[in-house]
Amino acid sequence: MYVNLIPVPINLIMIVFYMIARNRNDLKRTAFIQPAATLVAIIITVLSFFSPYSNHEYTIWILAGISSRSTGLSRKLWLNYPMKS
Repeated sequence: MYVNLIPVPINLIMIVFYMIARNRNDLKRTAFIQPAATLVAIIITVLSFFSPYSNHEYTIWILAGISSRSTGLSRKLWLNYPMKS
């Protein structure tokens, strides 16, 4: 069984609620739903390691990208990146 697909409907529902809250400019609800949806996406990625059909190398890159984006690491790297003139 694909264990990593179990939380996918939860994530889709959270994305819909996020879009509704964002369109209504409800920042309190957005501030809760956005990190929660990111956490569910990280859980889906981690659970995909238990699937025999997953590409583990690709999954590691996806997990690194989601984690760096959610921790703000990518922003810190871009702010310290020297720009060419």
